[in-house]
Amino acid sequence: VQEVSAELEEQLKGILKLLKKMNADLIPDKRKRDEIYQHVVVSTLQKLLAQYPTTAEEDEGLLASSSLAPRQRMAVEVRLGEKRLLKEALQVVGTSGSVEEAAGEEEADRASKRVRH
Repeated sequence: VQEVSAELEEQLKGILKLLKKMNADLIPDKRKRDEIYQHVVVSTLQKLLAQYPTTAEEDEGLLASSSLAPRQRMAVEVRLGEKRLLKEALQVVGTSGSVEEAAGEEEADRASKRVRH
């Protein structure tokens, strides 16, 4: 992941500009708009990471075991790849602390979810 999709970025910034036109006090300047944009992207990526029933470490452990059926192994590999892409996207957005926060949120959500294999 090198950058956020230009189309997605344009759409989100367009929404923020529209909100500013509706109420100028909501988003006083471009700097504030960029802060909101970054917060929305980071928050979305973190929530996507938190939706997985396992952690990346658990997936790596499952892959290290030889007890998975071929289709299960492929599913775990895909899931792990998705998590890695989401974490990389968090880094690209420029939030070094967000990756750790997302990992912490991911761990907390795991306690309440059942591990699916």
